[in-house]
Amino acid sequence: MKLFVKQNPSFMGSGESFSVCDEHWLENFRIEAHPFSFPKRWDVCSLHGEVLAYVQRKLFSVPPKFSVCVGEDEIAVVTYKGTNYEIAGPDWRVELRDGAYQILDGERRIAAVTSQGRLLGDAYEIFIADGEDPIKILPVALVIDTFVGRR
Repeated sequence: MKLFVKQNPSFMGSGESFSVCDEHWLENFRIEAHPFSFPKRWDVCSLHGEVLAYVQRKLFSVPPKFSVCVGEDEIAVVTYKGTNYEIAGPDWRVELRDGAYQILDGERRIAAVTSQGRLLGDAYEIFIADGEDPIKILPVALVIDTFVGRR
């Protein structure tokens, strides 16, 4: 499965918003940031507005840690450690290479993410391996992409 994540224009204080489209550019999901939430939170939503998953930064965590939840169940904690990422929960790890990265489950690649440029907002492509759940992978990719863009 191939998904394209494109940042939507935001207007003063409206928060970040992303469209998640398939290879035919049909929107499948939306990602919405809560601009005034503390700690920061992003929701992965259906096209009907139902929250399917969310990412929330853990308060006062050093290094930064983010809870990844599907429904109300925490499925992973992603920790950013300057030059690498640690994913607690599933047996996943991240390999970073030239601004692109892949998420591995053991030695099996379950997702590959490449930047599509940042000129008019954030955009990236995610290839998700057959049989993998995009609702689990999207929020993890969102956290990683947040920091890859700052390097």
